[in-house]
Amino acid sequence: MEPRAWQRHYDYDVPTTIRYPRIPAQDFLYMAAGGFPDKPALNFYGTEITFWELRSQVLRMAEAMGVLGVRKGDRVGIHLPTSPQYVIAYYAALSLGAVVVNLNPMYTFDELRALAEDTGITTLFTFDMVLPTIINAVINHPRAGDLDLARRIGLLNSGAAPMPVELIEQVKDAGISYSEGWGMSETTSLGISNPVLGLRKTGSIGIPWPDTDVRFVDVEEGNHEVARGEPGEIVIRSPLVMQGYWDNPEETAGQLKDGWLHTGDIAVRDEEDYIFIVDRKKDMIIAGGYNIYPREIDEVLYQHPKIRDACTVGIPDAYRGETVKAFIVPGEGETLTEEEVMSFCKEKLAAYKRPKTVEFRKDLPKSAVGKILRRRLREEEEARQGREQGPTDSFLGRDQ
Repeated sequence: MEPRAWQRHYDYDVPTTIRYPRIPAQDFLYMAAGGFPDKPALNFYGTEITFWELRSQVLRMAEAMGVLGVRKGDRVGIHLPTSPQYVIAYYAALSLGAVVVNLNPMYTFDELRALAEDTGITTLFTFDMVLPTIINAVINHPRAGDLDLARRIGLLNSGAAPMPVELIEQVKDAGISYSEGWGMSETTSLGISNPVLGLRKTGSIGIPWPDTDVRFVDVEEGNHEVARGEPGEIVIRSPLVMQGYWDNPEETAGQLKDGWLHTGDIAVRDEEDYIFIVDRKKDMIIAGGYNIYPREIDEVLYQHPKIRDACTVGIPDAYRGETVKAFIVPGEGETLTEEEVMSFCKEKLAAYKRPKTVEFRKDLPKSAVGKILRRRLREEEEARQGREQGPTDSFLGRDQ
């Protein structure tokens, strides 16, 4: 296999290629239970479940699901946070040959209904829990200084959203080993990361994983590779990449081209092949590690009878990385308050998607054909924040 330049940065014990097992995922659990029956498989707030106990609970759950009528090929929705119940339900569904549909536990009824209709869910496991922005919450906890975090935390590895440089420095000052990486749902949340033992660069998402190829193509057309050091869209080819979007061939064709996944993330590659995210091609907002699509929020806002025009953007936020702001033009003669907007969104959107601030305007910037210019609103907001915060403040992933 032709060597990749970035492989010279791999840790000594990381292979340049991997032989992938051809067995069902649930068999790994059963193999572990046979080989290490008394070894802890899960530790949930101090309560441990061994591999053998987990296997037994999975088989009991699978039997119960079978009695309920779950069969091979059925779609089983799991609406659970990270917990033993999630692991049990996941492996039980796989053991029956069912297809797991992961559902965010913060979704509202309307959001769940839309996903259920789209994926054909026949069985649903549910639970509710609110998830924090973990790293920021831990580092800035009032008792952080008394907890000896460096001794308790072996490594903080961030990959859900760009980390502000200020927070990275806080982590380092606390004596905690820190690293960043990159992935998407379309790449099983993996793809690029910094070595654990080797060179790690602050602000860089690292280098590609084994068996993974990455190119950087022009943002406008995506047809040709850009020069090293020039911003380009990340396109990736790897065994990690999905086969396609469920029941959506048009979206699949738009993202997967000749085996390469077009990610929508804009990055640069330095002279040592380390990758730095600089912007996003799409308008997607990443707040507290959650992917938020502004158009979805806009469509909810347009359902309000008093709103004429609306546009949602992501703006820099010290805690969440980005947060959601809505620009709204009320209808002619209408009186609308921020509280009314927030209350309306509370009924329609998961908590992490709801606008945190609202600005009312008489008009929104539009193109010659009447399209609202979302990027211009974001640039205006960033410029305003820049004037208020001063030149020393920075936000990783945004041009200053």
